[in-house]
Amino acid sequence: DVVKRKTAFLFSGCMRLPGIASGSDPKAANCLAAIGMNMGMAFQLVDDLLDLTATQQTLGKPVASDLKEGKLTLPVALALAGADPEALSMVRSVLSEREFRSVESRQILALVEKHDGIGQTRAIAEEYIRTATTALRMFPPSPYRDAIAAIPDFILNRGA
Repeated sequence: DVVKRKTAFLFSGCMRLPGIASGSDPKAANCLAAIGMNMGMAFQLVDDLLDLTATQQTLGKPVASDLKEGKLTLPVALALAGADPEALSMVRSVLSEREFRSVESRQILALVEKHDGIGQTRAIAEEYIRTATTALRMFPPSPYRDAIAAIPDFILNRGA
């Protein structure tokens, strides 16, 4: 829900508005909005992955800053689903301290890697991209469709 409200609705609106402004039929505008929603979901999930896996130079902010800000992102939440009480306690400590004081960021990353939170989140992002790409086929080939079709590659491979 947070991912949807944080990024996906923005992408959805940005895709719907050109459809409306160009006079497209409502079905086409709704399809564009759905494409944007799916791309926005994928974009935010990849952003959450980068928060855990990228360097500070790449991100422009400290690594794992989402957790320090009290944000439980999907990769961490997925890892917690299979974690033991000690791991849950580590994450709670970071969330309550709002910093890596009693727990180091590398411990959280190790937890996420151990329980495949990164791989699972990446697979979910890729599924959102597949859904968006499939919906894009509704539109006839054009430079506009080609431009939109290039976005998924950027989303999935940014920071690489």
